[in-house]
Amino acid sequence: MEVVKFLAFPAAELLFLCLHFITKIVKLRKHPNLHVPPGSLGWPVVGETFSYLRAKGRNTVRFVTERMGKYDSRVFKTSFLGDPMAVLCGLAGNKFLFAMRTKMSKDGFHPRSSVVNKVGEDAKMARKLLLSFLSAEALRNFVPKMDTIAQLHINTHWQGKKNEQVVVYSTVQLYTYALAACLFLSEEDSIHVSKFSSMLDEFVKGLLGFPINLPGTNFVDP
Repeated sequence: MEVVKFLAFPAAELLFLCLHFITKIVKLRKHPNLHVPPGSLGWPVVGETFSYLRAKGRNTVRFVTERMGKYDSRVFKTSFLGDPMAVLCGLAGNKFLFAMRTKMSKDGFHPRSSVVNKVGEDAKMARKLLLSFLSAEALRNFVPKMDTIAQLHINTHWQGKKNEQVVVYSTVQLYTYALAACLFLSEEDSIHVSKFSSMLDEFVKGLLGFPINLPGTNFVDP
């Protein structure tokens, strides 16, 4: 039984890869004359996901600039998690994308209700609301609160730490949460802000994570 279980996973993985290649071949036969930009789709299924994640830990821009120099400075193709995509670079690429977005592009990560995807009258109304919230007068009223929170944060988490190690990323992240809680939620209690930050961290991990039941991940069954 143990041998059967051991061989079941590689067999299933091989079957999945075969189905993936068959699907790709069928798509190519249906559209043989597609003019795709230069680039590489990376490994089957995962694409260039791991290369992007490695670059993200150091310098995300390098991932793009390397492929611009290798393939084309205007556009190149890549693939994340088996999803082929074209990366438009430079001013001309951005202008083309935003000018033709309702005709030649489709929504991806952002939901339809997102401000990013609103067009027409919905876009005008959403941007009007945002501008009223982010106007010069509103920002002027935010400055005293931001200054107070910044001073409190520095006095609490930075000063007097001469002989102690300060983890900059998590400390600055806590300041960002405190600032957002004060400006958007009118919440200044440090205990509530700490609970809010921990819940938000768990939410982000679940949102951007894979629900794989593997030891050491957040989705292992108890």
